[in-house]
Amino acid sequence: MGHATYYAEANIVCILFLTIIHHQLNKVSDKSLQQVMFTNVLNCLNAYFLSDIFWILVKENYIECSTSGKYISNIVPFILIILASFFWFLYVEAVMNNNIARQPKLLIPAAIPFIIASAFIISAPYTGFVFDINAVGNFSYTSFYHILMIVPTLYLLISSITATKMIHKKGRYNNYNRNRAFVFFPIAPVIAGYLQTIFTTAPILCYIMTIGITYVYISVIQGMITIDTLTQTNNRSLMFKYLSSKMRTHEEGLSLFTLIIDIDSLENINSNFGRDEGDKALKKVADAIKEACSSQRSRFFVSRYGGDAFIVIAEVEYKAEASWLADKIKSNVRLIGEHSNLPYKLSVSIGIAGYDYMEPITPSALIARADTNLQKNKASAS
Repeated sequence: MGHATYYAEANIVCILFLTIIHHQLNKVSDKSLQQVMFTNVLNCLNAYFLSDIFWILVKENYIECSTSGKYISNIVPFILIILASFFWFLYVEAVMNNNIARQPKLLIPAAIPFIIASAFIISAPYTGFVFDINAVGNFSYTSFYHILMIVPTLYLLISSITATKMIHKKGRYNNYNRNRAFVFFPIAPVIAGYLQTIFTTAPILCYIMTIGITYVYISVIQGMITIDTLTQTNNRSLMFKYLSSKMRTHEEGLSLFTLIIDIDSLENINSNFGRDEGDKALKKVADAIKEACSSQRSRFFVSRYGGDAFIVIAEVEYKAEASWLADKIKSNVRLIGEHSNLPYKLSVSIGIAGYDYMEPITPSALIARADTNLQKNKASAS
């Protein structure tokens, strides 16, 4: 079979890779919207690879088909690519907490490009807009086909822009590897897709898509390892790694401060209202801290230290900025508690410690200084 065999084998290998990832995802019992959309992407790509095998075998006349069958072999792969890009768009939106898939008034407009492009593809046998067919039944793409390629490109581009905005908003250490994967993943498929239209019998797209999806999957798993699952902040391990790196490298004009935030009376909340309510309090405080720290890109690092404690590592020009941040966090926590109509008062206490690059200490010692300041502030407030 020559290159047709190689083309089919390449797609089979890619199917096997994505099937392994699919199998790993199915082991997770909690089927979140994110997981459902990512699984849909995998299913669409595997279906595309299968249809691509059928396409090459029809194209090289190893499978005899009628003209209608040849149309189907050309139409189905393209529709599946658009559908995969649409599900990728929904997946990224779900990860960024923009749950378009759960809101029909947003989902329907988002699906319009997919619906229009699919309609043009399906009607191709009657319009001739997408494919030309000669007297012996051979197909060729028209210029309109390349115009329709804008649709999957659009979905991928929007997802890339969304992830870029999230990096700017959250700072480069909040799921940075995952968000970076979302930013750069669309580039390779778009380039590979256009190359595939030129070199039609080279399995460019299947390899690139499989490598890209594997890269995203690994990045997401790595992100899960460094993120506190309850509060969606960085975890203690990544905090120590980040703080150590900042203590080794002094950025000119900036001072390094550590803020430790402790939730007041969390034990009483757990005792009187249950641990589920305590978890809700932790998440609301985390949201309040993240909102306060979102005004400065990459200068504030938010993490959960353990129990009811959070740590913010701040690079600021003046100590007054660290004090301002502490006041902002306290204000945010109070407001979010009031707006949520909680049956208890939600408040936090905060300790601050600055790092002196001329007298180096360990990260644990710096945190201990912040904790000492925290206990002093609690004592003076009582």
